[in-house]
Amino acid sequence: MTVINKHPYFEKGIQFIGDIFGPVVNILCAVGLLKGGLTICITLHWLTVQNPTYQVLWLLSNVFFNFLPIFLAFTSAKVLQTNRFTAVLLAAFLVQPQLAAMLKRGTTFLGLKLPNTSYDSTVLPIIFAVILLHFVERGLKKVLPKLIQAMFVPLISLLIVLPITLFILGPVGNLVAKGVTLGYNNTMAVSPVIAMALLAGLFPVFIMLEISTALAPVAINNIAVKGDDTILISLGVSLFALAGMALAVYVQAKAEPQLRVAALSGVVTALLGVGEPSVFGIGLDHRRQFVGSMLAAAVGGLIVGAFRTKVTAFIIPSVVTIPAYIGQPGYLGLMIGAPVAFMISFAVNSWAGRPKLSVSF
Repeated sequence: MTVINKHPYFEKGIQFIGDIFGPVVNILCAVGLLKGGLTICITLHWLTVQNPTYQVLWLLSNVFFNFLPIFLAFTSAKVLQTNRFTAVLLAAFLVQPQLAAMLKRGTTFLGLKLPNTSYDSTVLPIIFAVILLHFVERGLKKVLPKLIQAMFVPLISLLIVLPITLFILGPVGNLVAKGVTLGYNNTMAVSPVIAMALLAGLFPVFIMLEISTALAPVAINNIAVKGDDTILISLGVSLFALAGMALAVYVQAKAEPQLRVAALSGVVTALLGVGEPSVFGIGLDHRRQFVGSMLAAAVGGLIVGAFRTKVTAFIIPSVVTIPAYIGQPGYLGLMIGAPVAFMISFAVNSWAGRPKLSVSF
Protein backbone atom coordinates (compact mmCIF):
# COMPACT_ATOMS: atom_id res chain seq x y z
CA MET A 1 0.00 0.00 0.00
CA THR A 2 1.44 3.35 -1.03
CA VAL A 3 1.00 6.25 1.34
CA ILE A 4 0.57 9.59 -0.36
CA ASN A 5 1.61 12.65 1.57
CA LYS A 6 -1.46 14.89 1.61
CA HIS A 7 0.23 17.73 3.44
CA PRO A 8 3.46 18.58 1.55
CA TYR A 9 3.34 22.24 2.58
CA PHE A 10 2.96 21.32 6.24
CA GLU A 11 5.91 18.95 5.95
CA LYS A 12 7.99 21.61 4.20
CA GLY A 13 7.06 24.11 6.91
CA ILE A 14 8.18 21.77 9.67
CA GLN A 15 11.39 21.03 7.77
CA PHE A 16 11.99 24.76 7.31
CA ILE A 17 11.61 25.37 11.05
CA GLY A 18 13.92 22.46 11.80
CA ASP A 19 16.57 23.78 9.40
CA ILE A 20 16.40 27.21 11.01
CA PHE A 21 16.66 26.07 14.61
CA GLY A 22 18.84 22.99 14.12
CA PRO A 23 22.16 24.87 14.00
CA VAL A 24 21.47 26.68 17.29
CA VAL A 25 20.30 23.68 19.33
CA ASN A 26 23.72 23.08 20.89
CA ILE A 27 23.91 26.71 22.00
CA LEU A 28 20.39 26.44 23.39
CA CYS A 29 21.48 23.43 25.40
CA ALA A 30 24.59 25.21 26.64
CA VAL A 31 22.83 28.35 27.88
CA GLY A 32 19.99 26.24 29.27
CA LEU A 33 22.41 24.21 31.35
CA LEU A 34 24.14 27.39 32.46
CA LYS A 35 20.84 28.90 33.56
CA GLY A 36 19.95 25.73 35.44
CA GLY A 37 23.34 25.59 37.13
CA LEU A 38 23.07 29.21 38.26
CA THR A 39 19.58 28.52 39.64
CA ILE A 40 20.98 25.63 41.66
CA CYS A 41 23.80 27.83 42.97
CA ILE A 42 21.30 30.44 44.14
CA THR A 43 18.97 27.85 45.67
CA LEU A 44 21.82 26.23 47.61
CA HIS A 45 23.21 29.66 48.58
CA TRP A 46 26.53 29.03 46.88
CA LEU A 47 26.12 32.36 45.10
CA THR A 48 23.98 35.44 45.56
CA VAL A 49 22.40 37.61 42.89
CA GLN A 50 24.69 40.44 44.02
CA ASN A 51 27.80 38.34 43.37
CA PRO A 52 29.74 39.73 40.36
CA THR A 53 30.56 36.23 39.13
CA TYR A 54 26.88 35.33 39.17
CA GLN A 55 25.95 38.54 37.35
CA VAL A 56 28.50 37.95 34.58
CA LEU A 57 27.40 34.34 34.05
CA TRP A 58 23.73 35.29 34.21
CA LEU A 59 24.34 37.91 31.54
CA LEU A 60 26.04 35.25 29.42
CA SER A 61 23.07 32.89 29.85
CA ASN A 62 20.63 35.62 28.80
CA VAL A 63 22.47 37.21 25.88
CA PHE A 64 21.62 34.39 23.48
CA PHE A 65 17.89 34.80 24.08
CA ASN A 66 18.09 38.60 24.00
CA PHE A 67 19.77 38.54 20.60
CA LEU A 68 18.01 35.44 19.31
CA PRO A 69 16.72 37.30 16.20
CA ILE A 70 20.33 37.78 15.02
CA PHE A 71 21.05 34.06 15.20
CA LEU A 72 17.79 33.21 13.47
CA ALA A 73 18.42 35.82 10.79
CA PHE A 74 21.69 34.08 9.93
CA THR A 75 20.21 30.55 9.84
CA SER A 76 17.06 31.67 8.00
CA ALA A 77 19.14 33.47 5.35
CA LYS A 78 21.30 30.37 4.95
CA VAL A 79 18.26 28.13 4.44
CA LEU A 80 16.64 30.56 2.01
CA GLN A 81 19.97 31.24 0.25
CA THR A 82 19.64 34.98 0.65
CA ASN A 83 22.26 37.52 1.73
CA ARG A 84 23.20 36.57 5.31
CA PHE A 85 24.88 39.87 6.10
CA THR A 86 21.82 41.87 5.02
CA ALA A 87 19.63 39.62 7.17
CA VAL A 88 21.92 39.95 10.19
CA LEU A 89 22.09 43.73 9.77
CA LEU A 90 18.29 43.87 9.74
CA ALA A 91 18.08 41.75 12.91
CA ALA A 92 20.79 43.78 14.67
CA PHE A 93 18.83 46.94 13.94
CA LEU A 94 15.66 45.44 15.41
CA VAL A 95 17.27 44.41 18.71
CA GLN A 96 19.42 47.47 19.34
CA PRO A 97 18.37 49.32 22.54
CA GLN A 98 18.15 52.68 20.75
CA LEU A 99 15.29 51.42 18.58
CA ALA A 100 13.41 50.12 21.61
CA ALA A 101 13.76 53.51 23.30
CA MET A 102 12.57 55.31 20.17
CA LEU A 103 9.53 53.05 19.83
CA LYS A 104 8.58 53.65 23.46
CA ARG A 105 8.74 57.41 22.91
CA GLY A 106 6.36 57.06 19.97
CA THR A 107 8.68 57.95 17.11
CA THR A 108 7.53 58.28 13.52
CA PHE A 109 8.91 56.93 10.25
CA LEU A 110 7.90 58.15 6.80
CA GLY A 111 5.39 60.40 8.55
CA LEU A 112 3.63 57.52 10.31
CA LYS A 113 3.87 56.55 13.98
CA LEU A 114 5.70 53.27 14.47
CA PRO A 115 4.01 50.55 16.58
CA ASN A 116 5.65 50.07 19.98
CA THR A 117 6.89 46.54 19.41
CA SER A 118 9.60 44.66 21.31
CA TYR A 119 11.89 42.51 19.16
CA ASP A 120 14.15 41.05 21.86
CA SER A 121 13.85 37.26 22.18
CA THR A 122 11.31 37.10 19.35
CA VAL A 123 11.14 34.56 16.53
CA LEU A 124 8.34 35.28 14.09
CA PRO A 125 9.16 38.90 13.08
CA ILE A 126 12.71 38.18 11.92
CA ILE A 127 11.78 34.91 10.18
CA PHE A 128 9.00 36.69 8.29
CA ALA A 129 11.39 39.55 7.50
CA VAL A 130 14.04 37.23 6.07
CA ILE A 131 11.41 35.40 3.98
CA LEU A 132 10.34 38.77 2.59
CA LEU A 133 13.99 39.72 2.07
CA HIS A 134 14.47 36.55 0.02
CA PHE A 135 11.72 37.47 -2.43
CA VAL A 136 12.72 41.14 -2.60
CA GLU A 137 16.34 40.24 -3.39
CA ARG A 138 15.27 37.75 -6.02
CA GLY A 139 13.04 40.35 -7.69
CA LEU A 140 15.75 43.01 -7.64
CA LYS A 141 18.30 40.69 -9.21
CA LYS A 142 15.95 40.22 -12.13
CA VAL A 143 15.60 43.93 -12.88
CA LEU A 144 18.94 45.46 -11.87
CA PRO A 145 22.03 45.14 -14.05
CA LYS A 146 24.59 42.70 -12.63
CA LEU A 147 27.18 45.47 -12.55
CA ILE A 148 25.40 47.32 -9.74
CA GLN A 149 23.68 44.42 -7.94
CA ALA A 150 26.40 43.96 -5.30
CA MET A 151 25.93 47.52 -4.07
CA PHE A 152 22.28 48.31 -4.67
CA VAL A 153 20.47 45.01 -3.97
CA PRO A 154 21.27 45.11 -0.20
CA LEU A 155 20.49 48.83 0.03
CA ILE A 156 17.15 48.70 -1.80
CA SER A 157 16.22 45.45 -0.02
CA LEU A 158 16.71 47.07 3.38
CA LEU A 159 14.73 50.14 2.37
CA ILE A 160 11.83 47.90 1.33
CA VAL A 161 11.91 45.22 4.02
CA LEU A 162 12.58 47.45 7.04
CA PRO A 163 9.38 49.57 6.85
CA ILE A 164 7.23 46.48 6.24
CA THR A 165 8.83 44.77 9.22
CA LEU A 166 8.39 47.75 11.54
CA PHE A 167 4.80 48.46 10.52
CA ILE A 168 3.45 44.96 9.82
CA LEU A 169 5.66 41.93 10.52
CA GLY A 170 6.80 43.03 13.99
CA PRO A 171 3.33 43.74 15.38
CA VAL A 172 2.10 40.38 14.04
CA GLY A 173 4.05 38.56 16.76
CA ASN A 174 2.51 40.75 19.45
CA LEU A 175 -0.96 40.21 18.02
CA VAL A 176 -0.49 36.44 18.17
CA ALA A 177 0.61 36.64 21.82
CA LYS A 178 -2.24 39.02 22.70
CA GLY A 179 -4.71 36.70 21.01
CA VAL A 180 -3.45 33.76 23.04
CA THR A 181 -3.67 35.80 26.25
CA LEU A 182 -7.19 37.03 25.51
CA GLY A 183 -8.38 33.53 24.69
CA TYR A 184 -6.76 32.16 27.84
CA ASN A 185 -8.28 34.80 30.12
CA ASN A 186 -11.74 34.24 28.63
CA THR A 187 -11.41 30.47 29.05
CA MET A 188 -10.16 30.93 32.63
CA ALA A 189 -13.33 32.88 33.38
CA VAL A 190 -15.42 29.94 32.15
CA SER A 191 -13.36 27.02 33.51
CA PRO A 192 -9.88 27.15 35.07
CA VAL A 193 -9.54 23.39 34.57
CA ILE A 194 -10.09 23.60 30.81
CA ALA A 195 -8.00 26.76 30.47
CA MET A 196 -4.95 25.39 32.27
CA ALA A 197 -5.21 22.06 30.44
CA LEU A 198 -5.31 23.83 27.08
CA LEU A 199 -2.48 26.23 27.92
CA ALA A 200 -0.26 23.49 29.35
CA GLY A 201 -0.92 21.30 26.32
CA LEU A 202 -0.13 24.10 23.86
CA PHE A 203 2.93 25.45 25.68
CA PRO A 204 5.39 23.20 23.79
CA VAL A 205 4.18 24.84 20.56
CA PHE A 206 4.35 28.27 22.19
CA ILE A 207 7.95 27.55 23.20
CA MET A 208 8.75 26.61 19.61
CA LEU A 209 7.28 29.88 18.34
CA GLU A 210 8.69 31.87 21.31
CA ILE A 211 5.16 32.99 22.19
CA SER A 212 6.02 31.79 25.69
CA THR A 213 8.54 34.63 25.94
CA ALA A 214 5.86 37.13 24.97
CA LEU A 215 3.61 35.74 27.73
CA ALA A 216 6.19 36.49 30.43
CA PRO A 217 5.10 40.16 30.77
CA VAL A 218 1.50 38.95 31.06
CA ALA A 219 2.45 36.69 33.97
CA ILE A 220 4.35 39.53 35.63
CA ASN A 221 1.38 41.84 35.16
CA ASN A 222 -1.00 39.24 36.62
CA ILE A 223 1.14 39.00 39.76
CA ALA A 224 1.46 42.79 40.05
CA VAL A 225 -2.23 43.54 39.45
CA LYS A 226 -4.12 40.46 40.67
CA GLY A 227 -1.54 39.15 43.10
CA ASP A 228 -1.26 35.72 41.49
CA ASP A 229 -0.75 33.94 38.16
CA THR A 230 -1.53 30.60 36.52
CA ILE A 231 0.45 30.93 33.28
CA LEU A 232 3.71 29.99 35.00
CA ILE A 233 2.03 26.92 36.50
CA SER A 234 0.94 25.72 33.07
CA LEU A 235 4.45 26.37 31.72
CA GLY A 236 5.98 24.32 34.54
CA VAL A 237 3.75 21.32 33.85
CA SER A 238 4.70 21.49 30.16
CA LEU A 239 8.40 21.58 31.00
CA PHE A 240 8.09 18.36 33.01
CA ALA A 241 6.20 16.75 30.12
CA LEU A 242 8.99 17.80 27.72
CA ALA A 243 11.54 16.29 30.10
CA GLY A 244 9.61 13.01 30.04
CA MET A 245 9.61 13.07 26.24
CA ALA A 246 13.35 13.70 26.08
CA LEU A 247 14.04 10.91 28.57
CA ALA A 248 12.00 8.46 26.50
CA VAL A 249 14.00 9.36 23.39
CA TYR A 250 17.25 9.05 25.36
CA VAL A 251 16.37 5.52 26.49
CA GLN A 252 15.40 4.43 22.97
CA ALA A 253 18.33 5.98 21.09
CA LYS A 254 20.92 3.47 22.25
CA ALA A 255 22.56 3.26 18.83
CA GLU A 256 22.65 7.03 18.25
CA PRO A 257 25.16 8.70 20.59
CA GLN A 258 24.59 12.19 19.21
CA LEU A 259 20.83 11.93 19.70
CA ARG A 260 21.33 10.61 23.23
CA VAL A 261 23.46 13.65 24.09
CA ALA A 262 20.79 16.01 22.76
CA ALA A 263 18.05 14.10 24.56
CA LEU A 264 19.93 14.09 27.86
CA SER A 265 20.51 17.83 27.54
CA GLY A 266 16.78 18.20 26.90
CA VAL A 267 15.93 16.27 30.07
CA VAL A 268 18.25 18.28 32.28
CA THR A 269 17.39 21.72 30.90
CA ALA A 270 13.62 21.09 30.92
CA LEU A 271 13.75 19.95 34.55
CA LEU A 272 15.72 23.11 35.31
CA GLY A 273 13.11 25.36 33.69
CA VAL A 274 14.31 25.78 30.06
CA GLY A 275 12.26 24.02 27.38
CA GLU A 276 13.90 25.12 24.11
CA PRO A 277 16.54 22.33 23.93
CA SER A 278 13.83 19.66 24.27
CA VAL A 279 11.57 21.34 21.72
CA PHE A 280 14.19 22.16 19.08
CA GLY A 281 16.64 19.36 19.77
CA ILE A 282 14.10 16.54 20.08
CA GLY A 283 10.54 17.63 19.37
CA LEU A 284 11.01 18.89 15.80
CA ASP A 285 12.51 15.59 14.64
CA HIS A 286 10.22 13.37 16.77
CA ARG A 287 6.77 14.70 16.05
CA ARG A 288 4.76 11.84 17.53
CA GLN A 289 6.69 12.20 20.76
CA PHE A 290 6.19 15.97 20.63
CA VAL A 291 2.42 15.47 20.39
CA GLY A 292 2.66 12.92 23.20
CA SER A 293 4.33 15.50 25.42
CA MET A 294 1.53 17.96 24.64
CA LEU A 295 -1.11 15.41 25.67
CA ALA A 296 0.78 14.60 28.88
CA ALA A 297 1.11 18.32 29.65
CA ALA A 298 -2.65 18.73 29.14
CA VAL A 299 -3.29 16.01 31.74
CA GLY A 300 -0.98 17.80 34.16
CA GLY A 301 -2.84 21.01 33.35
CA LEU A 302 -6.13 19.35 34.28
CA ILE A 303 -4.70 18.48 37.68
CA VAL A 304 -3.31 21.93 38.52
CA GLY A 305 -6.55 23.47 37.22
CA ALA A 306 -8.62 21.24 39.46
CA PHE A 307 -6.51 22.31 42.46
CA ARG A 308 -6.74 26.01 41.39
CA THR A 309 -2.94 26.17 41.61
CA LYS A 310 -1.49 29.68 41.46
CA VAL A 311 1.77 31.43 42.16
CA THR A 312 2.20 34.79 43.86
CA ALA A 313 5.77 35.45 42.63
CA PHE A 314 7.54 35.07 39.29
CA ILE A 315 8.91 31.56 39.84
CA ILE A 316 9.18 29.13 36.91
CA PRO A 317 8.56 25.60 38.22
CA SER A 318 11.60 23.33 38.09
CA VAL A 319 13.19 20.62 40.21
CA VAL A 320 15.07 23.27 42.17
CA THR A 321 12.22 25.80 42.56
CA ILE A 322 9.32 23.47 43.37
CA PRO A 323 10.05 23.75 47.13
CA ALA A 324 9.39 27.50 46.79
CA TYR A 325 5.81 26.66 45.82
CA ILE A 326 5.01 25.14 49.18
CA GLY A 327 2.38 27.39 50.74
CA GLN A 328 1.31 28.87 47.40
CA PRO A 329 -2.42 28.60 46.54
CA GLY A 330 -3.20 25.02 45.52
CA TYR A 331 0.47 23.98 45.61
CA LEU A 332 -0.48 20.30 45.98
CA GLY A 333 -1.77 20.46 42.42
CA LEU A 334 1.72 21.23 41.13
CA MET A 335 3.30 18.61 43.39
CA ILE A 336 1.01 16.03 41.78
CA GLY A 337 0.52 17.48 38.28
CA ALA A 338 4.20 17.98 37.36
CA PRO A 339 5.34 14.40 38.19
CA VAL A 340 2.21 12.97 36.54
CA ALA A 341 2.90 14.95 33.35
CA PHE A 342 6.50 13.69 33.39
CA MET A 343 5.53 10.04 33.91
CA ILE A 344 2.71 10.06 31.35
CA SER A 345 4.95 11.72 28.79
CA PHE A 346 7.70 9.18 29.38
CA ALA A 347 5.28 6.24 29.20
CA VAL A 348 3.39 7.46 26.12
CA ASN A 349 6.54 8.41 24.25
CA SER A 350 8.29 5.17 25.15
CA TRP A 351 5.39 3.38 23.46
CA ALA A 352 5.24 5.84 20.56
CA GLY A 353 8.91 5.34 19.81
CA ARG A 354 8.70 1.56 19.39
CA PRO A 355 9.16 0.27 15.86
CA LYS A 356 5.92 -0.56 14.14
CA LEU A 357 5.10 -3.64 12.14
CA SER A 358 5.02 -2.95 8.42
CA VAL A 359 2.06 -4.39 6.53
CA SER A 360 1.93 -4.47 2.75
CA PHE A 361 -1.01 -5.18 0.52
